[in-house]
Amino acid sequence: MQNFTKLDVWQRAHALAVNVHTGTEGFARVDAGYISQLRRATESIAANIAEGSAHESRKEFVRFLRIAVASTHEADNHLRLGEATKRLHVTRARAWADELSIVRRQLIRLIQRITEAQRTTL
Repeated sequence: MQNFTKLDVWQRAHALAVNVHTGTEGFARVDAGYISQLRRATESIAANIAEGSAHESRKEFVRFLRIAVASTHEADNHLRLGEATKRLHVTRARAWADELSIVRRQLIRLIQRITEAQRTTL
């Protein structure tokens, strides 16, 4: 459908995943499961945008964008858990949560634009 790397939302989601990955290096082994879940949730946001962009139909692209939105919620949950259990510093967790919020809003706007464009072409 389009080159996903040119989408601002993919760029932001990718940067967030990189920041989470590098920002969680060196965590204690006891936190390995938690860190893995947090990383996978943030990585799946950009991955679903990329995968969805490869589909020819707008409907399929929107389906993958909705999965990406769900992954923002999963990642947000992991950040809140990390903050509550003192695995993540409050400042770091909130900065990542703020970025997640921006990505989520961008995804929702993109879904709305694509959905509206589908309606006008029918």
